[in-house]
Amino acid sequence: MDGTDIIFKLKKLIKKLEKVSTSLDFDEVTRSQLRIIYPIISDGRGYSMLELATKAEVDKAFVSRTIADLEKKGFVERDNDAGARSNYNIILTDKAKQFVLERRAVVQTISNESFGGITLEELQHFNKLLTKMIAE
Repeated sequence: MDGTDIIFKLKKLIKKLEKVSTSLDFDEVTRSQLRIIYPIISDGRGYSMLELATKAEVDKAFVSRTIADLEKKGFVERDNDAGARSNYNIILTDKAKQFVLERRAVVQTISNESFGGITLEELQHFNKLLTKMIAE
């Protein structure tokens, strides 16, 4: 396999991804909001604002605004068990956990229909590989 073959396959993949991306548009939560809370979704544990900002590579003010919006929508809450107000963690609500379960089912359905039955685990591995490939 040479570089040309890989580029050709990547172009085909991009076209296919563009077609299915509209199926992944979420009414209640934006992609940028999902990006901020992705660590919580992935690990299931709470994160501080600073940790979320670091993981998403954005400033803390952006995370603060995003979390405030998600709180209004009922998707996250502050974990008061973490001690002082400055040390609280952001956690998912039951509404958000249900949303995540539903979206994972959508992703799996799209994967089955569009990508030959690739599992969620395989998609996660592919995501890690892509992240590594585009890292600066």
